[in-house]
Amino acid sequence: SYIRKWESVRPAENHVDDARNLYNALEAQVRAQAEQIEKQDWEKVNVFSQTDLMAYLAKYPNTVHRSEIDDLIWGLVDKENVAAVQNYIAIFPNGNNIQEANRVLHAVLSWTDVKGTGDIFRINDYIKSNPESPFLQQARQMLLTLKQNEKQQMRSNPTLYDPNKLMALIKAEILTENELIMEN
Repeated sequence: SYIRKWESVRPAENHVDDARNLYNALEAQVRAQAEQIEKQDWEKVNVFSQTDLMAYLAKYPNTVHRSEIDDLIWGLVDKENVAAVQNYIAIFPNGNNIQEANRVLHAVLSWTDVKGTGDIFRINDYIKSNPESPFLQQARQMLLTLKQNEKQQMRSNPTLYDPNKLMALIKAEILTENELIMEN
């Protein structure tokens, strides 16, 4: 207030420069105290708890640890949970891991759409179309189970098994002629 009042009209023997120096020193002291408090709070954070990390980020939105918190939270996100991935994207729309989060979200949504069908052709297509999917192992396991079921149906009722479906399975390279011959 003193600086604002007397800065433009400086009377003789004014103390504006002294006031400015004092103000700057006090501001630096307050900033140093705030940084010390933040440092102490950071040391108390459980880095394996999303709740702790988010609470810290809420308290210190401009923290120097923001990038680190981003990475830690992404590491804790359940990558198979659509809501958890969407929550990360909402919190860190420009985060370090946003591209991976969007890729994972797409993979989760695609896998969720396919896995419930039990359709051997769709699962085979999913495997071919998504070689980087985090669900590739699950998809392969499901495909293997569905292949075994198809072979069992062929063995149990060979005359009733649809030859068009058999040809489609061979054409899609889900089953091979050699594989079928070896399995009788």
